[in-house]
Order: sequence, then C-alpha cells, then structure tokens
Amino acid sequence: MNLKKQLLKPALQTAIKLSLFGAEYPVRHLTASRLNLHDKAIKKHQADQDGEALNTCSAQLVLDSLVDEDNQPMADSITPEQLMDLYSPVQINDAVSAITRLNFLGEEAEQAAKKG
Repeated sequence: MNLKKQLLKPALQTAIKLSLFGAEYPVRHLTASRLNLHDKAIKKHQADQDGEALNTCSAQLVLDSLVDEDNQPMADSITPEQLMDLYSPVQINDAVSAITRLNFLGEEAEQAAKKG
C-alpha cells in the first residue's frame, strides 16, 4: 500500500462509552469535517437567533455520535425530533458537551473529567 492510500484509509475506531441521558452509551469519534459542519451550523443559527434550529442541530450531532449494537450511527434510525421529544435542551446540550470533549480533548480528558 502506498503512503497516500494508507493516509486516506479511515482508521478503525472503537466506540467509547459515555454517560449521557443518565445511562452509558457507545460513542464514536466524528471526523474533523463533520465537526466543522456542526460548528458552522451552530454559528449560523446563533446569528439568526433560531433556537429551534440550534436544538435540532445539537440533537443531530448527538445522534451522529451515538452508535448502535452494530456500530452504526443512531442517526440512521432515530430522528433529532424523536430525541427532542424525550429530552430537554439542557440534557441534549450536556450530551453535546461530553461528545465535544471526547472529540477535541480525547478519551484521556474524558476519563480525567469523570474522576475530577
């Protein structure tokens, strides 16, 4: 395998258990481009003062991160609206914060946060 193919081959990722919504769920790391899309959408919805779109965007990020028993994103089987029907914006934002810490600071930072 040449270096270019090696570099562009996605790494096999193992889901990491996070405590979200009062239970443990497997969560995958998201790609940098997916996180950038989320960041741009959040900034746009904040500038537009569109709270509904902000909530939907946050719920979508959570569902894109959570994986099912087959390691498939929960976004394939659950809609953001379904998640928002069950959880408050604070609960969803807490999940987004945990997912963001995992993606930007790594698993070690998440473990340290749980201990501290």
